[in-house]
Amino acid sequence: MGGLRFDSLSDLPESVRNQVAGKILKQKPVADAHGQGTLKYRNRKTTVNGIVFDSRKEARRFQYLKWAEEQGLIYQLRLQQDFTLQEAFTSSDGKRHRAIRYKADFTYRIGQPQSRYMIEDHWMALPPGAMVIEDVKSNGTRTKEYNMKKKMMAEKGHTIYET
Repeated sequence: MGGLRFDSLSDLPESVRNQVAGKILKQKPVADAHGQGTLKYRNRKTTVNGIVFDSRKEARRFQYLKWAEEQGLIYQLRLQQDFTLQEAFTSSDGKRHRAIRYKADFTYRIGQPQSRYMIEDHWMALPPGAMVIEDVKSNGTRTKEYNMKKKMMAEKGHTIYET
């Protein structure tokens, strides 16, 4: 057995200690103080009313939409609704292709006009009963895959509203 052995970081030479510290700082934490992990877009999972959301922004949006539902501005609020963009199929060479799906953060229906007295521009532009599909987005989460799925949803007549 060869090589140098060190019992702790303090035993390392200062230049090596700084290099190791830099690498450690660049790593994403496994869990925060509340035991909740950090995801690849540096968002924090957040729990509201027993529901775990991928980010604080998404949790805040849920709280707002829940309030809007209680006020009668919207109804049929749903979380994580799936839309099938392309069914699974088997190609002529026998290869199986999985279905392409889009999962919306929130879907809901617009309330009656007299109850829509405020806030969301797209609420005023849509007729009562229209379905709204929302996705909470940041610059980092507007990926090529998301943009492709957004176009496929548009082809099917669905507009995704980003918040």
